Amino acid sequence: MIILPCMKRPDLDAVGGSLAYAEYLQRKENKKVKVWISDIPDGEARFYLDKFQVNDLASIEEVKQAKEFQLVDLSRAEALPDFIDLSHVTKVIDHRFLHDTKNNFPHAVIELEAVGAAATQITEYFMRADLVPTAPSASMLYGAIYSNTLCLKGDITTQRDLDAAGWLQQKVPSCDRFTEYQLQARKQDIIDNLEESVGLERKTFQLSTGIYGFTQYEMIQAAEFWQENKTRIKTAINDQAERSLLSLIDLSKHVSILYVNDADLLQRLEHAFKQPVTDNTIILKPALMRKQIAKILEDKK
Repeated sequence: MIILPCMKRPDLDAVGGSLAYAEYLQRKENKKVKVWISDIPDGEARFYLDKFQVNDLASIEEVKQAKEFQLVDLSRAEALPDFIDLSHVTKVIDHRFLHDTKNNFPHAVIELEAVGAAATQITEYFMRADLVPTAPSASMLYGAIYSNTLCLKGDITTQRDLDAAGWLQQKVPSCDRFTEYQLQARKQDIIDNLEESVGLERKTFQLSTGIYGFTQYEMIQAAEFWQENKTRIKTAINDQAERSLLSLIDLSKHVSILYVNDADLLQRLEHAFKQPVTDNTIILKPALMRKQIAKILEDKK
């Protein structure tokens, strides 16, 4: 059996991409495949898992017995538990370039590609095979592309993302019907667990200048959410380790509100983006994803 493990606190790109890729391997290559979700997914991913009543997932016993792993939207060795032998990873499909992927997974085919979403890469598998995904897979793939590209409008959006989303809409016209609901689910998840979510949504980036922790929220009317909750959010960010920030992306206004708890990081951001700082806060327009911010910091070190 091939196991597709998801990262800690997986998002829709990881969950939906993995489930759709499992379907592809089962239908196209007649493989026995299961997805392993070891941690509570974010609000968007949980929305789709509940909507489609996904329950045929790998157990911990199946994961420990597996001899082959493939990764979707995951390319960091430290994101996997110690009991997984990295030499058993045979493929890595991701769109991040800040990790030492080739050395960490010496026996894997590496597919790191400059697209907005790993779901785009998975959709292209179906496109090349002229294989139409089932409605659940198509909906999760479209939703993941939509989310990861800031509603198909962010700077991170590539023509490949647009083509993949368009192909899904053509083949499965109903695949885009849940996008508004997934965004609402993600926002409500953050509101319901505001202080806790700062840590849950935090991802670390190992740059040449040190380790950074970035929390990212994307939501409609995020600027209003910031004004209503900034005292609580600032306290939660200030309680994190040094070199931490919150990137609050407003999908309505297409801006990023960055709040930073570290003077050195704030100075680096000010230098990189040439934007004024007010109360440890920087406004970026157009909006940028945290992985884009990390790459810019690394390039301008």
